Amino acid sequence: MRKAYRTARNSLPQYRQRKHARQVASQLKRSHAYKRAKTIASYLSSDGEIDTGLIHQQIWRAGKTLYLPTTTAQNTLKFSPCKRSTALETGQWGIKQPRYSKLRARHLVPDLLLVPLVAFDSKGNRLGRGGGFYDRYLARLNRRSNRRRGVCGVEVVGIAHDVQKHHALPTQRWDAPIDAIVTERGVYTAK
Repeated sequence: MRKAYRTARNSLPQYRQRKHARQVASQLKRSHAYKRAKTIASYLSSDGEIDTGLIHQQIWRAGKTLYLPTTTAQNTLKFSPCKRSTALETGQWGIKQPRYSKLRARHLVPDLLLVPLVAFDSKGNRLGRGGGFYDRYLARLNRRSNRRRGVCGVEVVGIAHDVQKHHALPTQRWDAPIDAIVTERGVYTAK
């Protein structure tokens, strides 16, 4: 299933990839979750994912604080503050990440968490890359958070192309559902 959905998004022509990135950034900017968020944790896209660069630009223009993930030796995610001038390096999985990991935020609970996905369904289930990084991060947040917004005190939103929508994804007990998915066609709120 991962291979099929990766192929579908990678098969989109570059002009369509750019158009989808603009549409997703616009859809996200109009969302209530984005408007109220002061701190936003995102990611650097790769492998045919929606280019998050436009989203990051609008976060900085709006004066919001952006955090990007770095992976640790224990296969967990930590988030580092990221400004326009932050140097990036290639991490252990071949994905760009902030270079100065010593700036990691301890126990970051952002207002909005943007997550990558390979596929999604209308119930807020997501198929990730297979490493479980975001499921473990969401489980940690859920244990720490006592706020009552979103899945774990954080509004969790997936970013995807509409071709990544699946009718009903299989789930495991450790899978953490997300609140919404933003595509070029609109915002899907988990049912």
